[in-house]
Amino acid sequence: LKEMTVIKDKFVIARNHIDAGIKAWDRIQSPLNELEGLYEGVQAWCEESEEIMEGFEDPNCGMVLEKIKTLHRNQFGEEVHKELENNIERMKNLINEINQSLFGGMTSEQINNRVVGLVKRVMNLKQNSKQWANTLDEIERKWDKDCVHNVISSLESFSLDKDD
Repeated sequence: LKEMTVIKDKFVIARNHIDAGIKAWDRIQSPLNELEGLYEGVQAWCEESEEIMEGFEDPNCGMVLEKIKTLHRNQFGEEVHKELENNIERMKNLINEINQSLFGGMTSEQINNRVVGLVKRVMNLKQNSKQWANTLDEIERKWDKDCVHNVISSLESFSLDKDD
């Protein structure tokens, strides 16, 4: 009878742990799904941004420059940066929410490291985008200078032809 009581007590303890685990999973399942969606969205932005930056070539005509500047503004503009910062803040809040509950597959440290790595990647891309914007501005100034020079040269040659 004593052995049966010990077995029953162990069973009750195990059952309580299982119930607590199920409740914990129910509490963190939604924040985990949201966190994963935010993470994947920011990661997709990083991959697209890296691809855009790697494919950049110095344009050799003014029309292409406008398209590139529009692409830069759409990919790295202030609204995009605000959205990224909001998503990163939401991920941090979700991590805090998840840290309050039990999580079986990854530790809170692993989740945090994952997001910190992504934040560093975003910051690096934001910094690179500023450098890219400066390069585009320099190219635009060069085009303006070259265009003015060409117009002046054309006017000078036109006036010389007229004198003849």
